[in-house]
Amino acid sequence: TDRKEPRESEGDVNAGDRELSVDELIAMRTAGVTAEYIDSLKSVGLEPSVGVVTAMGHAGVTADYVKRMRAVFGPRLTPDQIVSMRHVGVDPEFVEQLKAAGFHQLDAETATHARAVGLSSEWVKQMRDAGVTSTSINELTGMRAVGVSAEYVRELKAAGFNVNDVG
Repeated sequence: TDRKEPRESEGDVNAGDRELSVDELIAMRTAGVTAEYIDSLKSVGLEPSVGVVTAMGHAGVTADYVKRMRAVFGPRLTPDQIVSMRHVGVDPEFVEQLKAAGFHQLDAETATHARAVGLSSEWVKQMRDAGVTSTSINELTGMRAVGVSAEYVRELKAAGFNVNDVG
């Protein structure tokens, strides 16, 4: 075969550091990475490493998305955080919904986990309406991850369990 073994540093190389491997070229192309796309990421201060642009391309990250998420979480977001948020659908509107539900101290990881398990402001309202009160977003994320629902809480209450304050 004409393919070379992947280099140990694949994905960590910045533009101009060395020649790209065939695998890197294929990965970047399948991710939709173009020179214009790389320039747009550079324009918002991101390093154009093969790994970063490929992951961001696959996730559908745009320079506008990076700007919008930095406006919410600050300029120190890592490329991995940005990619993770984009993959699960975290956007400024989702963060605002969580803040409106009373969760004001959010970070990128917490918002990503909440979105990944399907936590929404509507679900939080349903849980509160069912009597679940003093819980953190992390506790709610854990409950949502394993399928705890308002109906389940009501069933437990009907069976005689006190679930008014699970915090």
